[in-house]
Amino acid sequence: MEKFIELLFEEGLSFFGQINASISHELKNILATVSETSGLISDLIEVSENGKPLDVQAIKNSSREITDEIQRGFVTIKQMNIFAHSVDNSFGEITLTDTLDLVINLSQFLSYASQVEFFKQESAQVKVFTCPFLLQDLLYQALTFAYKIVGHKGVVRISLVKEEKETTIVFGNVPLEEEKPFPELRARMEKIAEVLEISLGSLPNRTGFFIKIPLTIKTMYKRGA
Repeated sequence: MEKFIELLFEEGLSFFGQINASISHELKNILATVSETSGLISDLIEVSENGKPLDVQAIKNSSREITDEIQRGFVTIKQMNIFAHSVDNSFGEITLTDTLDLVINLSQFLSYASQVEFFKQESAQVKVFTCPFLLQDLLYQALTFAYKIVGHKGVVRISLVKEEKETTIVFGNVPLEEEKPFPELRARMEKIAEVLEISLGSLPNRTGFFIKIPLTIKTMYKRGA
């Protein structure tokens, strides 16, 4: 338990700040677009008041753009709320694909994010008993690592492989260097992996990496312990 508490203090606040910074940047971009488009509508009306024909189509397009940005804002805030509630319980049962969906969506706010192809197939309802917040942190760091390798125009392919006592998340199409499979992020990832009894490793031919998550952690954090 002591390692778990230390990790929350060491990494938890940093991760929370990291996510909040990316979300606030996204919301700022949305508001900037709404403000600019609103200004364009005002300009069109002013021109019309000075005797020129009102460009109705331009106003319609601008109105549609504002509506789209507002919807984008609602979606962003929804993701923020889901993430905020991930700290409600230190440990609990989660649906792994829901967690991955959330982390992928949050990571897409990053300017250097790559495209992600998430192959769910029959593993869509895999449930694990773990610490939701720290698992999100680990998966987020894994994705940011993959994005930096693949590049903005690249594609990270994620799939799940369910076994009897664990589930493996595979991050494919991520070519790894020979010497440093997880450069500056490895230490942080390994700290979380140790507490949550998760194992990390590279795929054959170093075409990507994997994260093995036990269906139930066996330590004192286990339900009923």
